Amino acid sequence: MEKLDITITGCKEVVELGDGIIKLVTALKPIVKDGVSLSEVPHLAIAVGSLVPYLKGVDKVGDEFKEDPEAFIMSIAYLVCRLIKEFQAKEVA
Repeated sequence: MEKLDITITGCKEVVELGDGIIKLVTALKPIVKDGVSLSEVPHLAIAVGSLVPYLKGVDKVGDEFKEDPEAFIMSIAYLVCRLIKEFQAKEVA
């Protein structure tokens, strides 16, 4: 397949929040893979706590959507593609 590099315009706060969510999901996947035991609760807390820095601009997300709905949607699409790629890479490895 021939591929083409493309550039999109996205929303800063959406992408930063998405980065945090992707890191959280990636960190949680191995922890909850076979169920959660009490010994894994600290690891879960650390994973959830790692999302906090990414929440600093969450209040601006609605404004970003109002200002440029297309950039907002492109940001979400970009993040969904990254999540899919992340999980496909883990399954193949």
